[in-house]
Amino acid sequence: MFAKKQRPHRSSSEDSEMGRALILAPTRLWPIVLVTGLQIGAYGLVYPATSQLILDEVDGDDARASIYSGVLLGIRSALEFFSLPLLGTLSDHVGRKPILLLGTTTSMLGWLLLGCMPCLETLVAAFVLSGCTNAVFTLAFAVITDVTAHRIAQSRETSSGKPNTSKPSLLEGLSSDDNIAHHFGLMGVAWGIGILLGPVTGGVLLHYYGIWVPFMVSAGICFVCTLVTAVFVLESLHKAQDFSWARANPLPFLRWFFAKKELAVLGVPFCLNQFAFGCHSIWFFYVNRRYGWQPIQIGAFLSAAGLLSICVQGVGIKYIIPKRMSIARAVPMSLA
Repeated sequence: MFAKKQRPHRSSSEDSEMGRALILAPTRLWPIVLVTGLQIGAYGLVYPATSQLILDEVDGDDARASIYSGVLLGIRSALEFFSLPLLGTLSDHVGRKPILLLGTTTSMLGWLLLGCMPCLETLVAAFVLSGCTNAVFTLAFAVITDVTAHRIAQSRETSSGKPNTSKPSLLEGLSSDDNIAHHFGLMGVAWGIGILLGPVTGGVLLHYYGIWVPFMVSAGICFVCTLVTAVFVLESLHKAQDFSWARANPLPFLRWFFAKKELAVLGVPFCLNQFAFGCHSIWFFYVNRRYGWQPIQIGAFLSAAGLLSICVQGVGIKYIIPKRMSIARAVPMSLA
């Protein structure tokens, strides 16, 4: 269904640059990990501010605020459903780095707009912009996957003594290289650090300096992400593909995905988990009304969740999974 068309071969200088990137990538993962942590930190930092902004716009009516927040999250998720496959397919054509730069730049512009004009209309505009163009987290994992696939191919060539032309199996590589799971765990640690520092910082800034300050600080963080991506992130795409609108359409992929039993077994629980995760759109308003929590307290609670994430991703994936259990056993436990 998804036939991949190869672009014409690159020039020797381009091939050399790609090869250098792939050789250095396993030891140069820190920029993409840093960008991931800063991006999630920026999102966490504005979480108290966006919720408080919605609450202020509806004159403190938390029922209406919950509806508005859910609608905004739904709009962004619907846009991401169509935009992320498109951006992913485009990154297969032009490379990961340009699409990463697009995501960090548009995030910066969205938060800057909210910092200058904090109101419900600009919040909607920022969410729409983010939903259409921000694929930073998706492409960050794509970079790790590129590096992973290349390491598997190199390992096969080394063991066989000749170039490997067979299609690589990611699961086979995962079972033989513990560092691969560790690389994905690093992304989880970056995610946890962002949640650990972002919400509590945003709560403090909102409480002491006003609602516009967290947005401006987040814009500054996204500007730093853009600089780090432009200067330090290496291109990980080895072979570019021709752009195809068929591959950018998510609907055929869904049919293919759920037709595979081994993928559907994981996909259905994951979708249900994401559905339950949507309760975060109303969580701010619930604890504010039920317990009287202020943004600082809400941020501190979320930071505790980030600390637990660091422990699981940093310790569990690096030490427990490789030595105590297989990935096949760890995945169902994590979904549970």
